Amino acid sequence: MDQSLTSAPLQALNDAFHAMVARSRAEPAPTLAKRLNRLARLRAAVADNEERFKQAISADFGHRSAVETTIAETLLVFSEIRHASKHLKSWMAPRRVATAAIQKLMRFMS
Repeated sequence: MDQSLTSAPLQALNDAFHAMVARSRAEPAPTLAKRLNRLARLRAAVADNEERFKQAISADFGHRSAVETTIAETLLVFSEIRHASKHLKSWMAPRRVATAAIQKLMRFMS
Protein backbone atom coordinates (compact mmCIF):
# COMPACT_ATOMS: atom_id res chain seq x y z
CA MET A 1 0.00 0.00 0.00
CA ASP A 2 1.34 3.41 -1.00
CA GLN A 3 1.55 5.65 2.10
CA SER A 4 3.08 8.65 0.35
CA LEU A 5 -0.23 10.52 0.59
CA THR A 6 -0.49 10.06 4.33
CA SER A 7 3.09 10.09 5.55
CA ALA A 8 3.69 13.85 5.37
CA PRO A 9 0.38 14.80 7.08
CA LEU A 10 0.92 12.12 9.72
CA GLN A 11 4.46 13.35 10.36
CA ALA A 12 3.20 16.94 10.66
CA LEU A 13 0.51 15.80 13.10
CA ASN A 14 3.05 13.82 15.10
CA ASP A 15 5.44 16.79 15.20
CA ALA A 16 2.66 19.14 16.31
CA PHE A 17 1.58 16.72 19.03
CA HIS A 18 5.11 16.38 20.41
CA ALA A 19 5.59 20.15 20.30
CA MET A 20 2.39 20.60 22.33
CA VAL A 21 3.50 18.01 24.87
CA ALA A 22 6.91 19.67 25.21
CA ARG A 23 5.28 23.07 25.66
CA SER A 24 2.90 21.74 28.32
CA ARG A 25 5.85 20.29 30.24
CA ALA A 26 7.96 23.44 29.93
CA GLU A 27 5.31 25.83 31.22
CA PRO A 28 3.02 24.83 34.08
CA ALA A 29 -0.73 25.34 33.86
CA PRO A 30 -1.79 28.87 34.81
CA THR A 31 -2.90 29.43 38.39
CA LEU A 32 -6.46 30.32 39.35
CA ALA A 33 -5.39 33.93 39.90
CA LYS A 34 -3.79 34.13 36.47
CA ARG A 35 -6.84 32.65 34.76
CA LEU A 36 -9.20 34.99 36.60
CA ASN A 37 -6.98 37.89 35.58
CA ARG A 38 -7.13 36.79 31.96
CA LEU A 39 -10.93 36.60 32.10
CA ALA A 40 -11.07 40.08 33.67
CA ARG A 41 -8.81 41.43 30.92
CA LEU A 42 -10.99 39.77 28.27
CA ARG A 43 -14.07 41.38 29.77
CA ALA A 44 -12.32 44.78 29.78
CA ALA A 45 -11.20 44.34 26.16
CA VAL A 46 -14.73 43.50 25.03
CA ALA A 47 -16.17 46.43 27.00
CA ASP A 48 -13.52 48.83 25.66
CA ASN A 49 -14.24 47.78 22.07
CA GLU A 50 -17.99 47.30 22.25
CA GLU A 51 -18.74 50.23 19.93
CA ARG A 52 -16.24 48.97 17.36
CA PHE A 53 -17.84 45.52 17.49
CA LYS A 54 -21.27 47.05 16.92
CA GLN A 55 -20.01 48.99 13.90
CA ALA A 56 -18.21 45.99 12.39
CA ILE A 57 -21.16 43.64 12.87
CA SER A 58 -23.57 46.22 11.50
CA ALA A 59 -21.35 46.63 8.43
CA ASP A 60 -21.15 42.85 7.95
CA PHE A 61 -24.95 42.45 8.11
CA GLY A 62 -25.77 45.52 6.01
CA HIS A 63 -27.30 47.11 9.09
CA ARG A 64 -27.88 45.44 12.41
CA SER A 65 -29.47 47.06 15.41
CA ALA A 66 -26.94 48.09 18.06
CA VAL A 67 -29.32 46.77 20.72
CA GLU A 68 -29.50 43.38 18.99
CA THR A 69 -25.72 43.23 18.79
CA THR A 70 -25.38 44.15 22.47
CA ILE A 71 -27.81 41.42 23.49
CA ALA A 72 -26.60 38.72 21.09
CA GLU A 73 -22.88 39.37 21.31
CA THR A 74 -21.63 41.54 24.17
CA LEU A 75 -24.00 40.46 26.94
CA LEU A 76 -23.58 36.82 25.95
CA VAL A 77 -19.79 37.11 26.21
CA PHE A 78 -20.05 38.90 29.57
CA SER A 79 -22.38 36.17 30.82
CA GLU A 80 -19.97 33.43 29.76
CA ILE A 81 -17.03 35.23 31.37
CA ARG A 82 -19.00 35.61 34.60
CA HIS A 83 -20.00 31.91 34.48
CA ALA A 84 -16.42 30.78 33.87
CA SER A 85 -15.10 33.03 36.65
CA LYS A 86 -17.65 31.64 39.09
CA HIS A 87 -16.92 27.97 38.30
CA LEU A 88 -13.23 28.10 37.45
CA LYS A 89 -11.99 27.01 40.88
CA SER A 90 -14.13 23.86 40.86
CA TRP A 91 -13.24 23.15 37.24
CA MET A 92 -9.55 23.27 38.16
CA ALA A 93 -9.90 20.93 41.15
CA PRO A 94 -8.09 17.63 40.70
CA ARG A 95 -10.33 14.64 40.06
CA ARG A 96 -9.93 11.03 39.13
CA VAL A 97 -10.96 10.06 35.63
CA ALA A 98 -11.41 6.49 34.47
CA THR A 99 -9.04 5.41 31.73
CA ALA A 100 -10.47 3.53 28.77
CA ALA A 101 -9.28 -0.07 28.44
CA ILE A 102 -7.69 0.60 25.04
CA GLN A 103 -5.52 3.36 26.53
CA LYS A 104 -4.36 1.02 29.29
CA LEU A 105 -3.51 -1.63 26.70
CA MET A 106 -1.61 0.86 24.52
CA ARG A 107 0.37 2.10 27.54
CA PHE A 108 1.16 -1.49 28.50
CA MET A 109 2.35 -2.29 24.97
CA SER A 110 4.68 0.70 24.67
